[in-house]
Amino acid sequence: MYHKPVMLQECIGGLNINPEGVYADVTFGGGGHARAILDQLTTGHLYAFDQDEDAAANAFDDERFTFIPQNFKYFKNFIQLYHGGKIDGIIADLGVSSHQFDTPEKGFSTRFDGPLDMRMSQLTPNDAATVVNTYDHAALTRILRLYGEIQQPRLIASDIIMAREAEFSTAVGDGIAIPHAKTSAVKQPGLAAMTIADGVDWGAPDGGASDLAFMIAAPEGEANTHLAILAQLSRLLMHQDFADALRAAKTPEEFLKVIDDAQAEKAAEERAEAATEASDSAESKCALPDIVAITACPTGIAHTYMAAENLEKKATEMGVTIKVETQGSAGAKNVLTAEEIAAAKGVIIAADKNVERSR
Repeated sequence: MYHKPVMLQECIGGLNINPEGVYADVTFGGGGHARAILDQLTTGHLYAFDQDEDAAANAFDDERFTFIPQNFKYFKNFIQLYHGGKIDGIIADLGVSSHQFDTPEKGFSTRFDGPLDMRMSQLTPNDAATVVNTYDHAALTRILRLYGEIQQPRLIASDIIMAREAEFSTAVGDGIAIPHAKTSAVKQPGLAAMTIADGVDWGAPDGGASDLAFMIAAPEGEANTHLAILAQLSRLLMHQDFADALRAAKTPEEFLKVIDDAQAEKAAEERAEAATEASDSAESKCALPDIVAITACPTGIAHTYMAAENLEKKATEMGVTIKVETQGSAGAKNVLTAEEIAAAKGVIIAADKNVERSR
């Protein structure tokens, strides 16, 4: 059984149904309440809402019934569209259904192994895994305070962050580590860097020791300044000669000069690319990329941008054009259009988190 409706007779009795009336079941589910309402209608009509794609299979083939596969927060819009008048009664059986608990893939149950999903609709962009693995302390605290009904949301948010940091290393491989934090303990954003003579075990994905570390800290209320720094730094560090020059620096001044020179070179390349684009013919400017790609990682920081840089480098070597959408902590950048996706000869998704693919 999909779901056994609770307090069925009490709910139907409370509606005091007019056989010629118009009613709405905004949590259709298995259709238990809806069927009981339809049984009492003659010329009346029932509109049913449910955003769970599984519920659509339970819709009735009945001219007195309209199924609307949407969240009932759009109730007013759709009732205006389909009916345009007043509703005689509404029923809402709020919460999670037994079907959702009994389906491991939906991620609601503690009885079964399954993904940490917990979305009522698969069209919702972020699953629960994305929330706990990428949201910062302030966002987690807000969610726990508003929706969790718990007494110490900041403490639990801190526990989530600490567990997350223990699971995902801030080492990115090739001897590089980029620890970063956004917290109320920091008053002014700052960046520190160091070389480590013999390297240390930082839990890098390639198993190697880290001998070059960048530490970034930003205040909790600050805009995503530290993420912008991380993105730029991650792209520069994809160039081995840049990382080697930093390791070879003998003084802080030499170290900073390597960074300044690399940033200046990168800025010059970007200006040259922009100038070339501007001088292209209208035909070439409209050319669509051969390859489209999306990069994303659980924290949405270093690996996301390093993967993008690597893909762009490889595309240049192979003589093909590519556009890479980065889904970082600061939001999606360089977003792919429907036209670009449709025209692409190939699609690359370099991600170890859920990425929306329906488009």
